Amino acid sequence: MLLVSALIGYILGSLPVALTIGKLFRGVDVRDSGSGKTGATNVLRTLGWKFAIPIIIWDIGKGILAVLISRALTDSNLSDTLAASGALIGHVWPITSGFRGGRGVMTGLGTVYVISPITAIPGTIFTLTIIATTRYVSLGSILGSASQIVGAFMAWWMGKLPAEYAIFVIAASTFIILIHRDNIERLIQGRERKIGEKALPVKTQGGKSA
Repeated sequence: MLLVSALIGYILGSLPVALTIGKLFRGVDVRDSGSGKTGATNVLRTLGWKFAIPIIIWDIGKGILAVLISRALTDSNLSDTLAASGALIGHVWPITSGFRGGRGVMTGLGTVYVISPITAIPGTIFTLTIIATTRYVSLGSILGSASQIVGAFMAWWMGKLPAEYAIFVIAASTFIILIHRDNIERLIQGRERKIGEKALPVKTQGGKSA
């Protein structure tokens, strides 16, 4: 059953909704512009808000759904974390679209909303505050993930979060920070794009982020 939960999570994570929307409504592959990712931020810069919003809902939703299906199948914290891990990995490396997906922020957040709402809710508020203040989505994602690491450890330490869930939140958040390493470099160099800046074709960006 553990393998089934992980597989279901991975399949959900792999569903290429951003690619489908881009090709269906605009005839484009969103990975050809901006960051080359399928996440909501690149969809926003490539296609606009009306296309980014359903992607945000879906990316969060598939993380939530993966864990809820696991809970329907078996009462196991480990199963939940494997389903969540599968969804996150599927989003980042989807088998349905050549293993080229997004950075996993929204899908990871969806899993944490079910597994650890005690850290997800304040983490979301903190992330949105950073983004609203700086207009850097990547900075908000990175610092928000860091806050999840601290929050999960503290929640476990106080007996508010099972060890399996705390380990998942810490590992997933660390993974998301690491997958933003190119954004971190651009933030340091002052070359990272802010909300409102249009995406450039991947081959002509000159190294500047979407």
